[in-house]
Amino acid sequence: MGSSNDDAPSPAFLARFRRLAGATGRLRFDAFMHLALYDAEVGYYQRAQARVGRIPDRDFYTATSSGPLFGELITAAALDLLGGHPPGDFSFVEVGTEPAGGVLRGLESPFAQARELRLGE
Repeated sequence: MGSSNDDAPSPAFLARFRRLAGATGRLRFDAFMHLALYDAEVGYYQRAQARVGRIPDRDFYTATSSGPLFGELITAAALDLLGGHPPGDFSFVEVGTEPAGGVLRGLESPFAQARELRLGE
């Protein structure tokens, strides 16, 4: 939350929290999550920084950032779910694709097409 101590919220976050929480000092969970993640002043996703990757200065890594293995596993699972139907008769649609690319990026896909839908699409 933008502080030098990773365990403590930043003063800006605390001030914004207190302003929103009012006299009760309480926020509903959904309001807290919106504040922490999307608030225009202090939200995590409002900061312009790289977050995903398997290197020390990143906050977390995802299956996509770990290489092609996850995409291969997803493809195998999708083929299994198709129960022998030809994959070329189907489109693969990935919802919530990371900005750097989807799970099938760089892989040879057996599907008729692969489509990536990012947040907001």
